[in-house]
Amino acid sequence: MGGKYNVKETKEFLGFILGFGGAVGLAMEDEKVGLVDAVHLVRPLMQAGPAFTGIGMMPKELAEMDEADKEELTDYAQAEFDIPQEAVEEVVDEALATAIQVHSLVRKIMALTKKEESVG
Repeated sequence: MGGKYNVKETKEFLGFILGFGGAVGLAMEDEKVGLVDAVHLVRPLMQAGPAFTGIGMMPKELAEMDEADKEELTDYAQAEFDIPQEAVEEVVDEALATAIQVHSLVRKIMALTKKEESVG
C-alpha cells in the first residue's frame, strides 16, 4: 500500500470501466446494439454510482500508488474480468489513463454547472 490512501476508489472505477467496456464488446458482437443487449449493460451501469461517488479520490490514490497497489489492481482485473495475464498490465494501464481523463472531464462539466465541489 502506497501511503495514506489505498486504491479502493480507483479499484471501483476500474471495475466500472472494465465492466462497461466488456458489456459494450458483447453488445457489439453482431455490430448493432438493440434492446436484447441491454442485459449486458445493466450490471456495469449499476456500478456507475459507487464508481463516480469516489472519483475525486482517484488522483490522491494514484499519486501514492506503489507496486503492491498496482498488483492488487492487476490481480483484480485478471480475476474479475478474465483478462489474460499477458495483457492485464496493459489493459489496467489504459483503464487508469481513461479514469484520469474521465475525472478531468467530470470536473470540467461540474465546474460549468457550478457543482464542482461535489466531485473533488
